Amino acid sequence: MADLLSAFFFATLLTMALVPFMVSLVREIAPMGASRLKKASASSMSKVGGVAMVLAMTVSIMLWAPPRSAMWALMAGAGIMAFSGFLADVLELGSRVRQGGMVCAALCAAFPGEVRVPLDGGSAVPEWCLALASFLAVLAIINAFHFVDGKGRNAGAFSLVTFASAGLVAHGGGDNLLAVFAVAATGAVLGFLRFQTRHSKVALGDSGSHLLGYVAACVTLSLGRNNPALSSALPLCLLGYPLLDSLFSLIRRALQKPLSPSSVQQDARACLACSGFGESEAAFLIFLAHLLPVTVALLFPNGPLWIPATAFALDAVVVWLAVFAPGGLFRLFKSLGLLRIFNTALRLTLEKNLDIRVAFRLVRLGVPSLLLASCLAPAVIPRDVAWPALMLFAVVAATWLTSPELMPVVLRVAVYLAMPLVLFHGERSPAVWAASWGKIPLNLAFALVLFSVLASMRLTRRRRGTPVSFMDAALILCALVVPNIPFGVAGEAHMGVVAARILVVYGSFEHLVGEFRGEVRRLAIVVCLCLALVWLKGVL
Repeated sequence: MADLLSAFFFATLLTMALVPFMVSLVREIAPMGASRLKKASASSMSKVGGVAMVLAMTVSIMLWAPPRSAMWALMAGAGIMAFSGFLADVLELGSRVRQGGMVCAALCAAFPGEVRVPLDGGSAVPEWCLALASFLAVLAIINAFHFVDGKGRNAGAFSLVTFASAGLVAHGGGDNLLAVFAVAATGAVLGFLRFQTRHSKVALGDSGSHLLGYVAACVTLSLGRNNPALSSALPLCLLGYPLLDSLFSLIRRALQKPLSPSSVQQDARACLACSGFGESEAAFLIFLAHLLPVTVALLFPNGPLWIPATAFALDAVVVWLAVFAPGGLFRLFKSLGLLRIFNTALRLTLEKNLDIRVAFRLVRLGVPSLLLASCLAPAVIPRDVAWPALMLFAVVAATWLTSPELMPVVLRVAVYLAMPLVLFHGERSPAVWAASWGKIPLNLAFALVLFSVLASMRLTRRRRGTPVSFMDAALILCALVVPNIPFGVAGEAHMGVVAARILVVYGSFEHLVGEFRGEVRRLAIVVCLCLALVWLKGVL
């Protein structure tokens, strides 16, 4: 489980660091590039999500679960999918480059044998037939995720649920490599969703949605390779809504003669929005439709075939009504009073800004609590760590008294220098409470702080995005260097957990300092208290 948490945190924060860095890099290169690149629009330059997620996933998997030969083929396919789509988006080379990358990626997934369609009695089917069926299934799943992304940008949310569920199922079945692959993909998607705000100019693009579909195909169709006890209908449950939505929308388009231009890209969410549901209501309803079979898959992964099949059939009924009879579904929900309850809760949330207020309050309370808990976690602090902590305490106190305007910079320096050593010794020689009953709550606290930071960034109503800063370079440097510290004592601790916790502390502290806008006196008190605790633990 420690490897899964490390890969998740690492991929999340590394994606958050890479996306703005790559956007700025592409925009800097554009004036010096070829004519095609000069003519590329700003929106196409911002479609770097696929490349950033692939890089974060690859480094995470290489650090925490070195892949076997077949998994290398899957990673190669993901790289081909992302970079071919990136070239097609940025250089505007057309759809042939993207389609060629899609075919090559599907070949990398299907023919090495790692991805196979789960067929009962599959041993009686020739291997080349299974490979061909898997190839076609991967292409279908890629196009399904591309379809549901559309204008509503829904592929990220659906893939987040699918990847996380597949990772939990793989971990429960003992397939650690596939679990790390799925969890790293989950973290990468979560890190990118931070940028998909209302006013964000960063988008997945076609390459990003195709990449999510490719990874979804890999993690779901590979579940049964090392765990034959899993139900053969499990991939259908994990991929339920995207597959059903794209299938029923294609059927509706085939039956509608003549085809109106407005219905070409109309998915279930758009159909519901046109029939009386609001945008939020439609998105919430289709997300519940996706969660139903996924929840059943998590609860009964090894159950009889009829359980996941029933859940998939119920999901199919809901999506069918959303596509072909959205007006009737709207009248049903209205008669039951469900819309009134949902609209009342949504109105109160938006009027009082409860979403961003709750998220930021969790950040404001969680980050100081996490710093204090991390300083209490080590059983022993060496003196060569304690005395520098006292010096940092003196610097923070002197800055507070003489130059308060420099406090944000000084606090960053103090936390960046002290916390990696504190977290390392907390993992190497934990206190009794941190090694026993407090281990799981402490891990959950790091996860809660990370989710709160991402939620506050995602829900913010400010138009100005987060620029590239020193923090982005610090995250990348820390992520690449800390897990590979060469000296001997590093091998005694779980350096993956240490690196993940360092990334969470760095990112959350940077976000909190930025949100305080220079009013960091309370935060300075917490940092001074943490440094004092480190010094006392080292000298007593």
